[in-house]
Amino acid sequence: MGALFVSDFVRVLFRLIECDGWPRGQRRGTIHPLGSHLLHFRASDVTLRADTMLSRSDSALALELGMLRSRSKTHLQRARSNAKPSVAARDDLRAVIGPAAYAAEAQALLQLARPAVDAAIFEAVDHVHTLVWLNSACVEDLELLEREGIADCATFTQNYLQIACSSRLTATRHRRMARAIGRSCELLGLPMSLLLEALWLALQILHQAVAHLPWAREQRAHLAAVLSARVRDALHAINDGQHELSTTRHQLIIELEQWRTTAGSWDAFAIGAMERLSKHPGMVAIAIGKPDPDARIVYEFESSRFVAYLAEVQRRGVGPLSMDASNTFGQSPQARAWRSRDIEINHSYLVDAGAGPWAQAAHAVGIHASTALPIIDSEGEPAVLLALYGALPGQFGTQSMGLFLQALRQVFSQAYVELGQLGRAHPPPVAVRRRQLQLLSRGAVQMAYQPIVNLATGVPTAVEALARLVSDHGRLIAPAEFLGSFGRPELNRLFVLGLQHALHDLAIWDQAGVHLSVTLNLPPSVLVHRDCLRWVIEGFVISGVNPDRLMLELLENEDAAASNQRDDAINRLAALGVKLIMDDFGSGYSNLWRMRSMPFDAVKLDQSLLTELSAEQPRTVRFLAGLIEVVQGLGLRAVVEGLSSPELVALACILGADAGQGYALSHPLPATEVPVWMHNFSWAAINPAQPLGELGALAAQLARSGAGHRGKF
Repeated sequence: MGALFVSDFVRVLFRLIECDGWPRGQRRGTIHPLGSHLLHFRASDVTLRADTMLSRSDSALALELGMLRSRSKTHLQRARSNAKPSVAARDDLRAVIGPAAYAAEAQALLQLARPAVDAAIFEAVDHVHTLVWLNSACVEDLELLEREGIADCATFTQNYLQIACSSRLTATRHRRMARAIGRSCELLGLPMSLLLEALWLALQILHQAVAHLPWAREQRAHLAAVLSARVRDALHAINDGQHELSTTRHQLIIELEQWRTTAGSWDAFAIGAMERLSKHPGMVAIAIGKPDPDARIVYEFESSRFVAYLAEVQRRGVGPLSMDASNTFGQSPQARAWRSRDIEINHSYLVDAGAGPWAQAAHAVGIHASTALPIIDSEGEPAVLLALYGALPGQFGTQSMGLFLQALRQVFSQAYVELGQLGRAHPPPVAVRRRQLQLLSRGAVQMAYQPIVNLATGVPTAVEALARLVSDHGRLIAPAEFLGSFGRPELNRLFVLGLQHALHDLAIWDQAGVHLSVTLNLPPSVLVHRDCLRWVIEGFVISGVNPDRLMLELLENEDAAASNQRDDAINRLAALGVKLIMDDFGSGYSNLWRMRSMPFDAVKLDQSLLTELSAEQPRTVRFLAGLIEVVQGLGLRAVVEGLSSPELVALACILGADAGQGYALSHPLPATEVPVWMHNFSWAAINPAQPLGELGALAAQLARSGAGHRGKF
């Protein structure tokens, strides 16, 4: 009878509040013989404010006590007609309101009356069940809940009443339960009318049982007051629970608006927004994705429960979601939302035929409803899909949830328009983008390799693998042309293909007597992907290359979101033996403490630091020297990118950099040309006493004045 029962019970019993019918053939609009002062409801009363109901309940509870004090027919009729409780009845109720309804005396009375109370509960369950099933508006919902195995009305009604009448119940536990009921009512969009009718029906039956106890009148009145006060506590807490969920949704939209202005990128916003949404009551799983060139939905961001859902789908051999309306798997809410450009809702997997193929997998992980929100770009076209998965059938179809989903979609769409392309190349035209995605889907990727040279020995020790798409006509497409087309799924595939090519080429070079390491860019989103480590391990197994010959470059200015997840992934790769390089150091924000504490092997200094160097800028040269000193002071190797001239090569040597790469050493090469380049490459040792160019002379002058040669800055 713990917290699990409370949420399950409310899904059934208190969903019934929407109904406004009356049992035993009584006409609507007439006064129900139970709780008359409170429950004079008609169909129009469904929207009665909870505050008003609670106000009426205080008087009605006391009225029940007044009727109980005298069982004479005359007194009952007078009480009903006047609808005004006696002073004594109010005093009895006031005496047990609050903690007294759960105190030792109340517990003792409930324990003594246990057999009579249990019998009354059994009778009340039967009457409540009849009341509920006579309301046609509720029958379909109840049948659905029972078919999906969530709850049975009679069973959970009995469980709740037994807890509410328990001698061991505390005020704190009861109010916590009732608040959960209120939140569930709000989650399902249920009014309070039938809930109150059911509670008062049960209370009247309990009062009748108390009135027949062979006790003194004062004891009977006190026990009745205890039961009434507990109902009053429940009503107030239910009202609080409803307001809590409504307030939570409002605050969540405000938080997401604030996060949109500070996230810095679409990836960061999406990750942070999913973390916040996952805390919403009733939310089981969340995912963000979009169609690939084959019209299949590929997910860029996934919550942990969604990963479990996908695993269940795969285990059961269910086909993937498709955008194709003619496909068996193309009628899901996500496919419908993409085509309609509007929010689509799956109220239940047993009702929505389009979602039916995934029903068993969804139920296995506690999913019973879903909705899909198309996120719109600046041109009014769907850019990505936000998919939400819920614990209760029908929870996404309420009026209040509809308003929340519209606000949520607006925040996400605005975030995508403002942040979606930050840090990416400008997206190409739609037709070009489609062709590029098709090339990637077919695996039309080729790697070019730029050598990295040890600046102390002049020996090439590694190459950086750079991806190129290969067009149908054989033209190589540079990253600047296609990265604007790629989201997370495309970056994942590009990394896997690049890794496979690079490790394969290393093995081929080994056979030719050329022994090198290879560096490969690892985007932050790929790093934290659940399969990243598996991809790397599989690459080593297939190629036979040792892990210590692979160096993965991580962007220094990646988002701070999910930092623990990112650092865990870094440590797992390092434990495998892979070497890690922080890329583009100096182009953004770096946490030096993180560099010191994380298992990096080297740091690449961003080539933008060299673009504006001149002899007239000794401060810039000193700045570069200082960065090299910081990196080496942390026990890491400093690699300088962008060495486009012999003068810059000399500068990097004199400033003490460990390695360098750039056009002055070599342009990117096809895999077949790397062994030839290695055979023909010759290194002219750089003599700081006779440096090349003005920059080299400036560096040599700084070195002679004590500002450096390797390791002395």
